[in-house]
Amino acid sequence: GIVHGSKLYDTQVCEYAWTANLTRWVHKPARGAFGMGVSLWDLHGMMAAAGSKEDFVSSCTAGPDADSSKDLLLQEFLSHPVEVSGRKVEIRAHVLVARTSPLLVLLDPNFVVKWASKTSAESEHSWIVNSHAQKLDSLLWSEVAAALEAELPAGRAPQVVAGVAAGIRRAVRAVVYAAGVSPKPDARPRWEIFGADFALDWGSGPELRATPFLLDWNMRPGIGIACRCGLAATMPFVRDAFSVVVALSDGLPPPETHLEVVVDEAQGVGADVSDIC
Repeated sequence: GIVHGSKLYDTQVCEYAWTANLTRWVHKPARGAFGMGVSLWDLHGMMAAAGSKEDFVSSCTAGPDADSSKDLLLQEFLSHPVEVSGRKVEIRAHVLVARTSPLLVLLDPNFVVKWASKTSAESEHSWIVNSHAQKLDSLLWSEVAAALEAELPAGRAPQVVAGVAAGIRRAVRAVVYAAGVSPKPDARPRWEIFGADFALDWGSGPELRATPFLLDWNMRPGIGIACRCGLAATMPFVRDAFSVVVALSDGLPPPETHLEVVVDEAQGVGADVSDIC
């Protein structure tokens, strides 16, 4: 569930874009935040004008803006986003790394859904689902599931919803192990909350499947308690995360909560990464 086209800008991006015929890219500052500086880089005209791959790469190498010295993160533009009532949705999944040795990672399955306030026909920036680009509404994940139930063929929505959840779990495991989480030299308990943002895309194939693509992995994320779904989704997460951290700090086993175990090395859960490599 990770966008395979995510990469820092360099000349190899231009070669890859030409070979794969990828004309639309999202570019953002590599160390940016809050959606600021995010824009669309459309290479269609440049490709059409180029007489060869070499000509295109030469033109493309200047980069998507005038200051090519900046570090830019490029992600392939997703052209078939999941929408509710014609408005794009993206998922914020809250992740608790409750212990680093042995590693314990929990995921809140009650995803917070960020919901664009405008359709693509109403705003050219509707694809940027961020409060700094447009006013956002919010939905519960259960509300998105109900909307899909009403729109998709009978019996298909539960499979789509389950597939999204499974893809998010795989992506969280991949990020945690790729980051190489390791304990600090002292023996104090270590924990952290992260916010993982995912775009959902139907793809262009005949199979009806919504794939989650990881967009951002946020440190010290805004929990969103003030949003419409705060009391229903984020407050239970804060409560259960607190109970887990307190129990582990007191040397007790983690209590039963609604959070899902993604990795628990003490119990051998999620430690085999052969399915995500």
